[in-house]
Amino acid sequence: MGKQSFLPVTENGYNVIIADEYISALQEEYSKTREWGMTLAQKLEEQNAVIESLREENRRLAQQNTAIFDESKSIARQLGAPEESNGEFTPEMLKKLISDIISSADQIRNEANIYAEKTIKNAQKTAESIESECKKSVRELNDLLEKMHKDMELYSGNN
Repeated sequence: MGKQSFLPVTENGYNVIIADEYISALQEEYSKTREWGMTLAQKLEEQNAVIESLREENRRLAQQNTAIFDESKSIARQLGAPEESNGEFTPEMLKKLISDIISSADQIRNEANIYAEKTIKNAQKTAESIESECKKSVRELNDLLEKMHKDMELYSGNN
């Protein structure tokens, strides 16, 4: 016995109007789903670009912070060098100043690194969410295509 059809069959085969309407509806749904998948793929690409931009900004900030930190340490070393002072600074004052500069530079670098890490994590979460949506769309699209192929086989098998 042949396959059971969900399309009405007349004496001469399928009802052409109903079959054509059904195929048109499938094609329209496929087009919509494909556009949706392409939109999600574009969003994923855009988010990847945002993540890369944030990573680059993080690298730039890290280099800037390292330069500030290194410069601060250099100044502190210069201030702590055993040179004659004009009486304005005592060795204890210089040591405190050096310690404060190094501590401040460390704190600034740590805060910048924490901010950069949070920014990257947020961007990664956003990208993962978009990637998940895209994968879901691709699965739905594949399911729809598989259904369309089965329907087309069923339609062509009854002619």
